[in-house]
Amino acid sequence: MEKATIWKSGVKKAYYGFLIENLGSILAVIVGIIGAGAGVAGLLQGEVRVGPMILSILLGIATVVGYIIYLIGINGIKKATAGGPDAPATSNLFIGVILGLVGTIVGFIPLAGIVGSIVGFVGLIFMLIGFNKMKNSTTLPALAASGSSKLFIAMILGLVGGLLGLIPVAGAIIKAILSIVCLILGIMGWASIAKSELRA
Repeated sequence: MEKATIWKSGVKKAYYGFLIENLGSILAVIVGIIGAGAGVAGLLQGEVRVGPMILSILLGIATVVGYIIYLIGINGIKKATAGGPDAPATSNLFIGVILGLVGTIVGFIPLAGIVGSIVGFVGLIFMLIGFNKMKNSTTLPALAASGSSKLFIAMILGLVGGLLGLIPVAGAIIKAILSIVCLILGIMGWASIAKSELRA
């Protein structure tokens, strides 16, 4: 399969994986906030409400599935740029997505959430480095560089949101808002990359 075809296929998978992962994350945060309020109200009334907890688990599974699809897509992009000047950038992305996936999975383990957050944070830094290299690339198509610029900004906001998310209650709300902004920038960025044609 030629590199241009691998690129197109990888970008498409990365785009859909990004959407699923981010929507799952945003909805999980929102459900978590609502669930915390409902849980307190339920305890005051002597009830245990499991609906939000079950929904959070399902959204967590959707987030992991999205990350896996995203990883498969980024791997395709990495293969398409292998041996070229953009290989280090796509390798950074690949490592970052692996760390993000591991961080997300570890975050589901009771009492290991902080470890998952740290691993995910390191993954975001790797992705930030990768998108920075891609946005400054002189060999990638212009649309791919432009899209990478938007994704670079989204990664910065993601890092800020991740740090602020550590603040109880208010942090989760700020993180949810920044996550929505990241999602919009990410959609714009991946849509731009999806329109690009990799030179053979």
